[in-house]
Amino acid sequence: MKSIFKIIGFLALVSACNPNNEKPQKLLSNFISYYEAVKIKSPQKWDFTLDTLKIWMEDTLSTPRLQIKGKISSGPWKDWDSIMNSVTYYDTLWYNKSEHAIQGYFNENNDFYHLIGKPANKTLRTYWLNDQDKIDELLIYWIPEENKNTAHYLKPIVEWAMTYDSLEIKDLYPEGRIIPSIENAKRWKVLLKQYHQLK
Repeated sequence: MKSIFKIIGFLALVSACNPNNEKPQKLLSNFISYYEAVKIKSPQKWDFTLDTLKIWMEDTLSTPRLQIKGKISSGPWKDWDSIMNSVTYYDTLWYNKSEHAIQGYFNENNDFYHLIGKPANKTLRTYWLNDQDKIDELLIYWIPEENKNTAHYLKPIVEWAMTYDSLEIKDLYPEGRIIPSIENAKRWKVLLKQYHQLK
């Protein structure tokens, strides 16, 4: 709800400052409709994007991941997120005229972060628009000063688990890495709940 008020306030400001310029308002309204469709997994999200959406993580130097219309996203992190009830929500949005992009700060939270005491991840997202104002590229950038490494929060839990059930933590966290899967997500939840009950 807080985010909606920020957007409404921004739109009112744009309108007051330049009543003849409705484009930023329209683009932001379109983006909000797109994002609401994404949240409920509605195919209407494709009304606001190209049939193939390029997605970069951190920078645009690497090969982008492609999100293709009609193709269901899958993979180990997708499975992990489904068990961990991952949610992403925007905090502030604005239109960047020079980039012809919608930009904003987004927060990602889930059960895993809650159980290890980690605040939501904060990212800066840039949604570039084509000449028909449809989203065709996305960059997700993790803001270093806003996000502590997950290992920082896991350290005391891992130390406890090495005493409580060393075989389980060694299997779930080999060489300090999380191996995403549905089964591992369920096992992590059990272990973390035991940590809170028994520590």
